[in-house]
Amino acid sequence: MNHNIQNLTKTKTTLICLSTGKYEKRYLEKMLKNKNKINHHNTDSELNQLDYRHENKDMEIKAIKGICDTINGKLNDQLSFGNQNSDYLLVVITDCDKAPFSAFDNLKNAIKNIISNNGNFSDIKCYFIFSYRGFEDWMQFYYDSGNELIKNLKSIKNQVKKDINDENINIFNNHKKAVNNYYEMAKYSNPVSSYEEIKEIPYSDFPYFFKFLDENYDTEILI
Repeated sequence: MNHNIQNLTKTKTTLICLSTGKYEKRYLEKMLKNKNKINHHNTDSELNQLDYRHENKDMEIKAIKGICDTINGKLNDQLSFGNQNSDYLLVVITDCDKAPFSAFDNLKNAIKNIISNNGNFSDIKCYFIFSYRGFEDWMQFYYDSGNELIKNLKSIKNQVKKDINDENINIFNNHKKAVNNYYEMAKYSNPVSSYEEIKEIPYSDFPYFFKFLDENYDTEILI
């Protein structure tokens, strides 16, 4: 998607997060709350999830349209406040939930088209975050050494929720450690250009997103 450096004529960047899960949004919000260059705007609604039903092409098309309608509405709501001397970074977070990889490529491209086809959205950049198998597929690297994958990701689900709610230092002081653990196991040194390229677990866009934030917004997540 459009990963351009922020418009330097603006004094800040407003990050608009839309996700299929509330804990993903909460995790990102708590991570970025003290970052000077980013004003985090958390929406009050979650996106519908693509799942096994969307192996059916007609159902996939209908679901993607519904998700895009939600995103388009949220962006219009944000811009309705008028000139805020800000540019915008839309972050969309989702995971596999047994939907075909091609559906997520199509969703990602559809969101890109929302931005590029609307002149009112010229100050909006976008980053699409996908985690194969689920949010825990990424979060396991805060708990594991990177030498072995956690086979039953449900076993850490409640701990992840609790640690995010509590702003536990095991998570929020260990982003670099988690990223390093991920790279120990992952076969992907860069984000894939198509999710159909994913052949092995683990895969998550979170590590690449943190690098993007550090390089473009001085967030120092991986310092």
